[in-house]
Amino acid sequence: MKTNPCACTFCSLSLSLSPHHLAPSLIATMLNIPELDAIVCQQLNPRSLAQCARVCKRWHAVAIPHLWRDLTWLYNAPRTCGRAFRLLVLEDYLEEEQRQESQDGGCAMEQPTRPSPPLLALSKYGHWIQILPNPNNLRRVLHDDREGRDKDLAGYKRLLHLFKRCSPDVQVQSYSMNKMDLDLPSGSLRRQIIDFTLPRVRHLRMGSSTRTLQTNASKLMDLLDQCGAVLMKLELDINILDGTGVDDVKEGTVENDPGKWTSLKELVLQDWGPKADTEVFWPWLLKRCGQVEKLELDKCSGPPEFLAQIMLTDMPKLNQCALGVIDGFDLIQEHKVAAILSGSCNGWKEVRVERGATFRRVAMDSLEKHSSTIETLDFNGCRGQSSDEIVHILQSYTNLRSFSNFNDYSKLDAKVFTDMDPDTGALRPWKCEATLKELNIRITGIPRTDGMGGGDNDEASIGQAREIQGGVYDRLARLTNLETLCLGWRAFRDDRDDPNYLDMTLESGLHKLSGLKSLKSLCFRGIPGKIGIKDVQWMVENWPRLRWIDGLVGSVEGWGAVWWLQMTHPKIEVREM
Repeated sequence: MKTNPCACTFCSLSLSLSPHHLAPSLIATMLNIPELDAIVCQQLNPRSLAQCARVCKRWHAVAIPHLWRDLTWLYNAPRTCGRAFRLLVLEDYLEEEQRQESQDGGCAMEQPTRPSPPLLALSKYGHWIQILPNPNNLRRVLHDDREGRDKDLAGYKRLLHLFKRCSPDVQVQSYSMNKMDLDLPSGSLRRQIIDFTLPRVRHLRMGSSTRTLQTNASKLMDLLDQCGAVLMKLELDINILDGTGVDDVKEGTVENDPGKWTSLKELVLQDWGPKADTEVFWPWLLKRCGQVEKLELDKCSGPPEFLAQIMLTDMPKLNQCALGVIDGFDLIQEHKVAAILSGSCNGWKEVRVERGATFRRVAMDSLEKHSSTIETLDFNGCRGQSSDEIVHILQSYTNLRSFSNFNDYSKLDAKVFTDMDPDTGALRPWKCEATLKELNIRITGIPRTDGMGGGDNDEASIGQAREIQGGVYDRLARLTNLETLCLGWRAFRDDRDDPNYLDMTLESGLHKLSGLKSLKSLCFRGIPGKIGIKDVQWMVENWPRLRWIDGLVGSVEGWGAVWWLQMTHPKIEVREM
């Protein structure tokens, strides 16, 4: 069988990728049915597709479009793959240059009867390319370090040549820009790359090279206006806006340009801080975010009420938010958190509050209004929640599916978590008992039985710790649809002052959790219990879907349990470090 040597070159470079073998069942499924063949090829990695392309002509014709379709794997591929792909592009680029020189020199008609040479791989198959990685990364693949000072220039030229060979509908996975790109001359190579990329980019990040440089708002608006319908995520990491020229920018509307930003689902703002001379920019931006479903705000130095009002009027699909994600303290104060949480007209489904935000009573009251719609709550890293407030959420949020409160600031007392009615002596029902699938909490306040509690944290009477732990197990047993249970993640600095001693052994009451048949992941790292082989055997027998355990290596007994799991149940992943 004769095959195109250029195609074989690309197949060969793909064969050095990750060591996944072509499944025999998939090979057997390759039939002369285009729809079925497409389904099979979509499940294969580049290595397997390259193997298919080398079998026969028919398989070659089926596999090649899928092999070239997505090049996002290229940047993280082995160096040999990048070198081989660079040679493909370089070969095609040099031939194009020679053709242009021949046409410019009037040599195109010297030998009219001479047959045309066969197309090179990039010219022949480039039109199948639908998805490109970040051009900044792809440019590094296309230049050679041995080219010295000219390597960047060569990378830009080859990248632009590659763009010409791609499908007209090609999309770019991601792209990063900075303030300096706003002032590039229109004819520069980097500006040509930007002009090609923006209408096709899915994830765009615009950042300032330093925290003190001003970003011209009007130039930024002109640049963002180039983004097209495929834009799915927009990140703006800008602190200071310069309002020069903003008054000359005509404020458009979504109705006047319905093709813009129709796929934008996620907006990330490093800071919300409009000033008088740039207040036009933010409404201009947010009115184009009518399809946005998730907002991430790292810092809020401006009036949150203004932002909340725009969210209510111009972002009707907004139902997810993440606040205070960057490191810092009190970057979003409590009253600002409360104001922002009032900005969802149809109710929040997911709320994530990190260490940069403060979440106390006022913010809790604002969140309470969305108790019927919230599915995911994540308080990892932020401070402010008391045990009573955490339990109140679990009591009253009717649609809660995931709850996480894992940090050094919030402690969930075991007796409060048990939530027993003092009048009846029975556990109070929680509205999320049937819906909760993931629970990540840090339970404290269980007396120690080993005499290491420093007096105040030791058992006051024999059996006190077992009684409290039994109440915790009784409460967990009611969460019958749990799939992930995380009760510890690391050893805290001083567990004498902060006892956390839920043994997770059969003697302590673990057998009460036999009804958690959906449990897949269990983590109790940092809990100083002594789980042994018999405890793990019970887990495997009673939790048939269990696939991941973390926390067994804290004792000699735990190492024995790890060994038993690895020998008898290799499908269950055991995290040892």
